[in-house]
Amino acid sequence: MEEHALRVLEFHRFLQIFKGYASSEVGSALCLSLSPSGERREIEVLLRQAEEASAILQEEGEIPLAGLQEVRPLLQRIQAEGSCLLADEFLPLRSTLSAAGRVAQFLDNSRVHHPRLQEWTGKIPEFRSLEVELENALGPRGEILDSASPELARLRKAISRARNRIRHAWKGYGNKKICAGFFRIKS
Repeated sequence: MEEHALRVLEFHRFLQIFKGYASSEVGSALCLSLSPSGERREIEVLLRQAEEASAILQEEGEIPLAGLQEVRPLLQRIQAEGSCLLADEFLPLRSTLSAAGRVAQFLDNSRVHHPRLQEWTGKIPEFRSLEVELENALGPRGEILDSASPELARLRKAISRARNRIRHAWKGYGNKKICAGFFRIKS
């Protein structure tokens, strides 16, 4: 469609309003990238998809999109050789993987017949094992948990035991009168 026709129809204004209904950054970006089609076949497919989505919303309720986050910049960043992410930067990835799994399960379990949307469901990749690994490795604030690996758990236990031995030894020395001259210890 010509740019002039889009301006006359205020299509860009419509996209801004439409974007307000998106439930995520990704959805907002997709709304803004839409353009009208002049292809009859494509229009018919899109209308059927919209009908199916509407029927699902009416019968099943909201699609569980909570937790879906914009992760494309993170994914682009880690493609460079030698790059890495901080532990808390994995939280949006974990959240998005979980949301994708919930959406796929929701659509698979839907009682509404939706063959066109089912094609999309088949395109949602399954990353359950990665999601589980991230759940076991990261705490709610992005801290790395002992359960991230057996070696990390072993090292943290060893450090904890060493700290306890030092603390216990220090208390023992603190009670001796010999150390009282070197340190100001109140008894």
